[in-house]
Amino acid sequence: MINEKVKNIEYKKTDNGIEFQTIEIELRHDMTARLQVWLEVCDSNRLIASQESAWVFIDYKGEEYDLTEYEISEGYPYQEDYTETSNSKLPRHKDGDYHSSWFKKLEANLDYLTNKANEAYGF
Repeated sequence: MINEKVKNIEYKKTDNGIEFQTIEIELRHDMTARLQVWLEVCDSNRLIASQESAWVFIDYKGEEYDLTEYEISEGYPYQEDYTETSNSKLPRHKDGDYHSSWFKKLEANLDYLTNKANEAYGF
């Protein structure tokens, strides 16, 4: 389930954090994701991502959608005022969560990158 591009991704590690090379992976026949993942060192013993910055840009049927780390961790489109977001147009289950056919693949690849970053820092 881990894309070969993700397994072979290049990254730049600094004292402040880690930035992975931007890559594009296919999630479905009609959907790709551009991953722009970076993590910051926090408290000298863990890595975090800004919950408000876009990590992933989804191309779905010719439209682009951006997902923040928070939306990915929650698994559904999120906006503080609870209004519909443009991400609501992405394939979802009836309960509102992102559809597992593409979301589980995205999560697995992001988890792989997070684990790789933690290994690079020895966390």
